[in-house]
Amino acid sequence: MVTFFQTVHASGPGSVATTPRPSTSGSNNAATRLSEAIDEFLGDVEQKFKVMNDEILTKLDDMAERCDRLEAELLLREAEGAKITSGSTDGSS
Repeated sequence: MVTFFQTVHASGPGSVATTPRPSTSGSNNAATRLSEAIDEFLGDVEQKFKVMNDEILTKLDDMAERCDRLEAELLLREAEGAKITSGSTDGSS
């Protein structure tokens, strides 16, 4: 690796050496590759997010169904308890 000071000293006293600039086609190529890499990364993240979102929604739907079944079971037991209570009251009078 050549440093700036080595480049200046190699050119000789009194002369100023400039470091070569990358060609515009090379920098455009690098920018294009970077853009493609970012697009691919964002696509991967989007896909993972979609999968995770679908899994969460599926679990929420399952939980809602369980809550509905539990509510129905509680209402059924409450109704049965009310029948038993009213039946025993009617029978003892």
